[in-house]
Order: sequence, then C-alpha cells, then structure tokens
Amino acid sequence: MKILVISDIHAYNKHHPTLGSSTPSFVIAGDNAPHSPQSQLIDLIKAEDIQVDYVVCPGDLGDKADISGIEFSWNFLKSVTENCHARALIATTGNHDLDSRFFSGKYDPREFLQNYSHDFPVYIRCLQEKANPESMTLHYWALNFCLFSLDDIRFVILNSSAYHGYNAKDSVPELEHGRISAPTIDLIKKYIDRDNKEREKNGKNKYPINIFICHHHLKPDNSVGYIDKSEIIGASTLLDLLSDTDNGRWFAIHGHRHRSRLYQSEKSTGPWVLSAASFGKTTDGDDTNICPNQIHIVEFDQSPKNQMAQRVQGTVATWNWYPNLDGWQQQARPPSGLPPQSGFGWRGSIDDLARKIDNSLKGDYARWEQILPLAPELRYVTYSDMIELKKTLANHYNINSQEGLKGNIIELGRKS
Repeated sequence: MKILVISDIHAYNKHHPTLGSSTPSFVIAGDNAPHSPQSQLIDLIKAEDIQVDYVVCPGDLGDKADISGIEFSWNFLKSVTENCHARALIATTGNHDLDSRFFSGKYDPREFLQNYSHDFPVYIRCLQEKANPESMTLHYWALNFCLFSLDDIRFVILNSSAYHGYNAKDSVPELEHGRISAPTIDLIKKYIDRDNKEREKNGKNKYPINIFICHHHLKPDNSVGYIDKSEIIGASTLLDLLSDTDNGRWFAIHGHRHRSRLYQSEKSTGPWVLSAASFGKTTDGDDTNICPNQIHIVEFDQSPKNQMAQRVQGTVATWNWYPNLDGWQQQARPPSGLPPQSGFGWRGSIDDLARKIDNSLKGDYARWEQILPLAPELRYVTYSDMIELKKTLANHYNINSQEGLKGNIIELGRKS
C-alpha cells in the first residue's frame, strides 16, 4: 500500500491584500507555469508512471486563508489523485486554511472551507458502496475528527486547528499552536472501540494498518532554531491512545513546520511519525529552514508475516524541488530533511545488527542485495539509524560501505 504525501502547499493569490512584498510560496493560484512545482509533479508522475493508493495532504493548502489559493490547491490535489490512479484524496485543515484573523468572514473561521466543497476532507475517486464522503465531512466539522476505513485500512483525520479564531484564557494565542481537547480524545477512543468491536463481531483480525492524519506536530520540533511551542496541546494523551496495542499499530502523518523527519514516539508500541516537508513554501519569514521542498511516498510492507505480527514497517521515498533545477529529483544528500530513501519499523540494537552483518559477510565484499536476504530487517532501518550503522561497521568491524547516486548503500567491503 502506497501513500503520496503532499503537505503545506501554501498556494496564494498575488493580489491578496495581506501579501505586501512577501512571496510565501512557489505555488501561485491560477498559474500552472511549466517550471512550477505543481506542473513538474504532474510531469514526474507521468514520466515515472507513479501509482499510489492514496494521496494525503496534512493541511495548509492555502496561505493566510487565501480562498483562491485553497481552491487552486484542492483542484490540483484532485488532479494528482487522478493521475496517480489513487483510490482517494485525504486532507485536513492547517492553520493557514482557516480564517482565524477574519480577513474575509466576520465570525466563523471555518465558513469558506466548510461550505466550499462537500468532499473535503475526503475525496473518493473510486467510490465504494460503503464509503460515505458526506458523512465523513459532517463528522469532521461537527466532531473535529472523522474515522473511516477503506480497503481494510483505518484512517483517523484530526482537525488540530479546530479552535483557531477563538480566544482562550491562555497567554499564548490559540492560533499559534494545535489542540486536541479531552472530549475529542474521548470520542476518538469511543469510535475506535466501537469499530474494533464491530470488526471482531464480523470475525476479522485487527486492522493491519491504521493511519492518523493531522496538521500540527505531535512533538515539539526544536530544529527550527528556537523553542517550538506550536505542537498539539493534548498530544501526549493522544499518543498514549495510539500506543495502546488493543487499537492496533499506527502511522501518523502531519505537516506544519516544513522540516521533514521520520521517527517513532517513545513507546515501543507507539506510532511511527512522518513529519512532512513543505511542497511549495518559500523560506520567506523562515530563514533558518534549509530543508528543501519535498514530497514523500510511504510504502507499507503488507506481507502476511507483518500483518500477523501487527507490525507497521515499510519505506519512505522522497523527492526534492528547487526553483533553479529541472523538476522533482531524488538528491543523494539534501542539506536537511529526509533523504531519497528511508526505512521505518525496525527498532533494535545497532550493535547487534552490525554484528549480524559482519557474520554474514563471508568474503571481502558483498552487494547490498546479497546482504538483505540474510538481514531483511535492514529494509526498515531509518536513515538516521543507517548512518550510525555505517559508522559502527567501519569503526568496529573494518567494513566500509559504498553508496549509490541516491545515497543508498550498494556494496559493503572489508578494509584491507
């Protein structure tokens, strides 16, 4: 199962009254120039025949509640969904998608987005009889989340910007962070429990994959160069719920800070988290961000062995876009953010894994594809753990690694 993640598009209208001299995004509403990131993504999809099961956008379709930007991005995402032959497009609202400063509306930050499309946040291209997009939309706006399943995959979409535009008694304005309230967490738990019981009643095992989608961070990202206070208030309790083994294993996807990361929350049963980079945002107003514009494709290993063991394992492929280069590319060593390929799902000892490779390397060298059958867990090692593995092999076992054009290991060899 594959998910294409396109986050934080920030499309904008050049004539928006709040714009001033800033250039918030490389995506301009109404402009599909050949060298724009959106046009070049369609080119990439067609050239490489990229096909996925779902397209996910974790928020910030527009910039500063720019109506034309949000409309443009939603239509663009639908076009991507069609070109990828995806089953569905699944999105959520970001802080820039709600009129929390009341540029257009007078009293309801949700007014435009709520009335704009009956198929937001879920657009189903291949409609199943049991899928009900209108019900999903109503639940999302009424309860600040919706829960549904497609193709035996369970999704929970959270509106972490639900309280933007309202004034709390806290010293930090509500629009500067995400939030999930205690009643919302209780409702999510109630819906998950009910769904679990219904599934058990029908003689089915737990869902092999559960996907959680929101906009704001589940943990602070202090790589921004200052103390990050924009994460979801209430995220700790939410992570406890997603770590409960009765509810299966989870993979969470969010955006917001435009810096891509891939990690597992503290508990060994906790969700794996993809913090997605921005598709279109410039560094205007965010000078410390050296992560390029990126898209990600998450591919899950749905082998029977993994499903029986309730494991969430797979890989994340990443493409970068630069305004002065030709199209989306898989750069071997981006200055920051995710590399072209990373695994996820493995959690163990780097020392034990290095020792296993040392024992498997019988001769002076071996191709990577010769090592993988002997240590299949290598497919699911994250990029950051892979760096430590390479250092451990070199420093303790005199084994060097040779990298390919995309930064992936293609060969291991013993130093003479």
